[in-house]
Order: sequence, then structure tokens, then C-alpha cells
Amino acid sequence: GKALKVLTAQILDRHPESDPGTILQVVKDGIEVAAKGGVLRILKVKPEGKKEMSSWSFACGYRVKPGDRLGEG
Repeated sequence: GKALKVLTAQILDRHPESDPGTILQVVKDGIEVAAKGGVLRILKVKPEGKKEMSSWSFACGYRVKPGDRLGEG
């Protein structure tokens, strides 16, 4: 229910069959999320009220896993 700013990301040339916002994979390189036109690999984020951090640190601290959805609140 809180805001999450994406500070750094990469666009991947893949086209998943998941709804936009669905987390596809969590790896040390980033959090891969389905987007309308492909896949976004999130590298660095800033959770509301927190310091900026790597997406790996965010995923570990907030227990993010594949199948979770961003943008729901």
C-alpha cells in the first residue's frame, strides 16, 4: 500500500504472457516484472520513507517473490 519509486531499470526483449505488474523473477541482477510491451528488470528502487537500495535488497527485505504484483494497493 506504499509507493515504490523505480530509480534504475532495463528493458528486456522478452514478451511474457503475464499481466503487467506481475513479478516474473527475482535474481541478484534485479527484479523482472511483466510490462505492457515486454519485461522490465528493476535494478534500484526507493521505497516510500526509506533510503534507495538495490532491487535485491528490496526483494529480500520485503519478501518479494515471483507471482506477486506491483501496483496493487
